[in-house]
Amino acid sequence: FCRSGAQAAGGADQCEDVAGGLKMALESSWSSETRLMFHVADAPPHGSKFHNGAGDSYPRGDKNGLDPRQQIRRLAEMGVDFYFMQLNSSTDKMVEVFRKAYVAGQQSEDQNFGVIALPAVQAGQAGTHHMSKLARAAIGETVDLDDDAVADEAGVDREVWENIRSRNAHQKEHGLSSSVAACEETAAYHFGMMGA
Repeated sequence: FCRSGAQAAGGADQCEDVAGGLKMALESSWSSETRLMFHVADAPPHGSKFHNGAGDSYPRGDKNGLDPRQQIRRLAEMGVDFYFMQLNSSTDKMVEVFRKAYVAGQQSEDQNFGVIALPAVQAGQAGTHHMSKLARAAIGETVDLDDDAVADEAGVDREVWENIRSRNAHQKEHGLSSSVAACEETAAYHFGMMGA
C-alpha cells in the first residue's frame, strides 16, 4: 500500500477509510503460502457498528458500500493471518467485530487473528526503543530479549513475552535470522497469543 509521494489530507472526522485499505489488500496478489497482514491504526473504520461514539461522517458505514466484516472474513478464507497493532482504545469495538468476522471465515486452527496494544508508542522514547526490539524479533531478527523491561515498557502481556523469548532462543539455536520461515513463526508467537 505504500506509494511514493503519498500525502495525508482531509481529516474531517476521527474514523478512517479502513474498508478502502482492506479492499486494496484483497485485490493484492497473495501468491505466497505465508500470508500475513499487519494493520496499525489509531482510529476505527466508518460505521457506528465499529466504534462507541467516535467522530464519524459516515455512521451508517463506508460511503462506497464496503463492509469491513465481509472483508476480514474473506482475508481469513484466503488463509491470511491478521495482526492488529492497537494504538489506543478507540478501536476496541472494531477489534471485537473483526475477531468475530475472522473466526467465521477461518479455514484452519493454525491461522491467527492477533492483537497487540502499543501504549509505549505514546509513552515516549524508552517504550519506542523497546517496541523497535520487538518489531525486529517479529521479522525473525535475533535480538537480545533477556530484559523483562522490554516487555513491561512496551505493554506486552507476560505470556506473549515468554513466547517471544522462546521463539528467539529457538532462532539462535538453529541459526535462523531474517527468513520468511522465521518471520512467519515469530509473528505467530509474537502476536497470535495476544488475541487468542
